[in-house]
Amino acid sequence: MATTMLFVGAALIAASLFIVLFRRTQIPDVLLLIGVGLLLGPVTARATPEDFGKVGAAASTIALTIILFESGLSLGAASLLKSARSTLMLSGAAFVTTVGVVAVVATAALGVSPSLALATGAILGGTSSAVVIPLVRQLGLGEQATTVLVLESALTDVLCIVLAYAFLGAVISGTTSALAIEWSVLSSFGLAVLIGAGAALLLLLLVSAVQALPNAMVVLTAWVLITFGVAEELGASGAIAALALGFTLSNRDALGISKRRAFAHLQHFDDSAYVVRFTGDLVFILKTFFFIFLGISIRFSSWSTVAWSLVAVIGAYAARLALVRLTLSAAVTRRDAAVASVMAPKGLAAAVLAGVPLQMGIAGGEAVQQFVYMVVLVSIVVTSLAIPLLGVPPLAWVMARAFRAGPRVIAPPAPMPVSEPSTARAREDLDA
Repeated sequence: MATTMLFVGAALIAASLFIVLFRRTQIPDVLLLIGVGLLLGPVTARATPEDFGKVGAAASTIALTIILFESGLSLGAASLLKSARSTLMLSGAAFVTTVGVVAVVATAALGVSPSLALATGAILGGTSSAVVIPLVRQLGLGEQATTVLVLESALTDVLCIVLAYAFLGAVISGTTSALAIEWSVLSSFGLAVLIGAGAALLLLLLVSAVQALPNAMVVLTAWVLITFGVAEELGASGAIAALALGFTLSNRDALGISKRRAFAHLQHFDDSAYVVRFTGDLVFILKTFFFIFLGISIRFSSWSTVAWSLVAVIGAYAARLALVRLTLSAAVTRRDAAVASVMAPKGLAAAVLAGVPLQMGIAGGEAVQQFVYMVVLVSIVVTSLAIPLLGVPPLAWVMARAFRAGPRVIAPPAPMPVSEPSTARAREDLDA
């Protein structure tokens, strides 16, 4: 027990120091936390996923749920409407492209059937809320780019889950229905929004009673988890439900909820600062252990798997660069567009789905699991390394030319160390 408590305390202090390091060096704390997990797991074998039992998977899901709820609290209704078109276009196009790229690589690397290759692509088609949202917050992107990236990470979680199971069902049965897949996606998303909004309305009705409780913020956290669980039990996306819950709560005035007679008590109710401060601290704790657990869970099966996963990530990111250029509004600054083009890490949804083919007894399931784990790691590493290198050649020149026709940068880029004249010129190219 003493060793466990020592580890927990050291991990939280290290995570705080990693955030400070990120602000000064642009080395994301996410990468450093995964590195701690890799050191404890694959490198030194001091810890394994089995040591955490069911707690590890549960903590990961709780982390994702609270992160999405906090993200919903920070989304404005006006910003959502303004970014809806860009979000849907980028999310859909990037997801389909990634599925195609990964499917091709999986066929070549693993020798699996087309249906299983497509299932592998669907597992890795989305972006990770648990990685994207903290990075977006720390980088201080503009409102529109932030909204697009946050919503993309939430929406693609639904697509990953629904389409992965649809393609895996096709592997087993030999057939699949495009209409059935489309209906599953729409129904899962729509029902989740209704559940999240309904949970928010009920909470707002009872907010005075909740406030009177001695541990009101703990009750709020419990309500978020209950909303997630109810949505999942009803076959909807718990992730979207948590996002909708936070969005409805924070936009009660814009949505006209406070003007209704039953909610008249909300007109003078303001708790946003307190809630955001509490959820921010909670997200910090959960995120710390989620990424350490992720690092412990990764296994290095072979160097060929590492090489093929790198090919898949580079191919998907190259396609994303073109898609960001085509789909994001011209109002998005060049720096924000450049960040969006490398903001496609994989995470919790992919890691959880990776083991499903093996659980179903599908031939090649174990190879798919290891491949997915490695793509998750490589994609997070690529994103983490690319962000501080956006102002350094040759990546700076690529971004400057990709977004040459875009608007001038309004907000200056985050500070980056400049040691050579070529680096300074490259950053000027990106800004000019």
